Amino acid sequence: MANFRLKNSEKPAAPYWVTDYIGIPAYDTMNAGGVGSVDNMPDQVKEFYEEDGSPDSGWTAAQLKAYMDSNSIAYKASDSKAQLLAKATA
Repeated sequence: MANFRLKNSEKPAAPYWVTDYIGIPAYDTMNAGGVGSVDNMPDQVKEFYEEDGSPDSGWTAAQLKAYMDSNSIAYKASDSKAQLLAKATA
């Protein structure tokens, strides 16, 4: 499952028909400016949404460390995945 958000565009929201593909809860969340989780985002819907690059619990410790390195976020080599995630999302 991946996290998606509404693309920044001139369109204020995705059309309602995309709920057939992603469900109403994800549609409502993303059109309100939030981040929604969608499993297997269909290609015909990707024109309205983009993958959100924010860390979440699905990331590995190595992915979190790479994200933190590229965003100048300090961490200890001994930090657990939970500690890394807390620091990356603070």
